[in-house]
Amino acid sequence: MIAQRTFKKAYAETLADRVRNGYDLDLYGKEAFPYDKDEVLIIPTIRYPEGLLSKLIPTAQGDCQSAIALFEAYPNLTPLQASDKAFWTYLTHVDLFEYVQARYPKVKQEDFSNINYVLNHWFYISDWIKVHPLASLWWYVYLTYDEASADPYKYTKQFFESYEFRTNFVQYSIARHKEAVIGYFDFLMENEDVMSQFFKSRNRFITKYLNKLGGSRLLSTLDRNFFKAELTRIKPQILAVTSNYREDESEGFDDSYFEE
Repeated sequence: MIAQRTFKKAYAETLADRVRNGYDLDLYGKEAFPYDKDEVLIIPTIRYPEGLLSKLIPTAQGDCQSAIALFEAYPNLTPLQASDKAFWTYLTHVDLFEYVQARYPKVKQEDFSNINYVLNHWFYISDWIKVHPLASLWWYVYLTYDEASADPYKYTKQFFESYEFRTNFVQYSIARHKEAVIGYFDFLMENEDVMSQFFKSRNRFITKYLNKLGGSRLLSTLDRNFFKAELTRIKPQILAVTSNYREDESEGFDDSYFEE
């Protein structure tokens, strides 16, 4: 077995700091990123997935297929390992550099100088994975994968059908709970009328509601059936939401449910 490699944490941080200070931006437009091989470590518990690069599609339309391929390449990552910024930085700079560059090709433009563009697409700079081109794909599948289903990726495919999930849903803490995510998607898939119109507003109403629910319940102790049943209970309120709904509105919530 060929073991997966990663950057030393200090080196990954140095690369990010250099970009923040405006250095090395031209390197991201080259055919391969010139990294220091002495700053690489072996991860003996993770197998290097040969052929992964060829399975990735560097387009927005190919994100779902790429996400599934990435997850299947690293199916045994623990949440702790999947939160390792140095690991994902290694992949974006070495193993999957060609994919990331093709997915975000502005770095190849003449006189490219956008620091944030590189930070957002080559580095894991936040505590959550919303913008990272690889970590986000892996986490989206991890949170929607249902091994008990005949099609374990049915919720994953639903997730990638609307960009609203990636821009709104994942920014809430509720998205960190796998059972909550599956219960949420199970409800949506069985209630197509919720998604048929005003979905952006209704989805934001739902995610805000579930996030508020987390303020009075220990979400990690609740299963998917609870979340599905709760959304079913408030379905009339959800359907009452129109495109005029604003995220800062509290009207429409059944606040009595949150009272201890």
